[in-house]
Amino acid sequence: MANKLPAANILRYAYLHGFASSPLSTKGVELQRWFQNKLNLSLDLPDLNIPSFRKQCLTNMVDHIEQNIIQSNSNWYLIGSSFGGLVSTLVAQRQPKLIHSLLLLAPAFNPIQRWSSKINIEQWKNQGFINYFNPSKQCDEPIDYEFFQDLHSYPSYPIVTTCP
Repeated sequence: MANKLPAANILRYAYLHGFASSPLSTKGVELQRWFQNKLNLSLDLPDLNIPSFRKQCLTNMVDHIEQNIIQSNSNWYLIGSSFGGLVSTLVAQRQPKLIHSLLLLAPAFNPIQRWSSKINIEQWKNQGFINYFNPSKQCDEPIDYEFFQDLHSYPSYPIVTTCP
């Protein structure tokens, strides 16, 4: 059952990119082009690397998208890829009346286990950062340990029950 549209009766679309990606990723840009050419619809491509690649965290991402959705006075269809799928789901939990639908592409649920299996967490904690490849700049850049700490504030497998 779809949520009721806000007073403006506007349905908007957004693609939320994955971790260490950007709004200019091939997937996002091609999807935006397809939306325009095939559906004659606009597709927003917000940047989740906020406030910066180094200082990004899940809380900032969710807050940023949630604020934009609230300010838009629109109902949203969110397409989330990987970490963007996790962000989309958490936003839908917070704002179920403003999220019409979710399309999740390999959502990065259980992020603590994912990070723990590929990164030396103790070294990350002791050093305060890790270097991680930033495809936007085509080089390694630091990501602060606070990113990993912040993940503990969220459920491993968020559930949305009010979105169709």
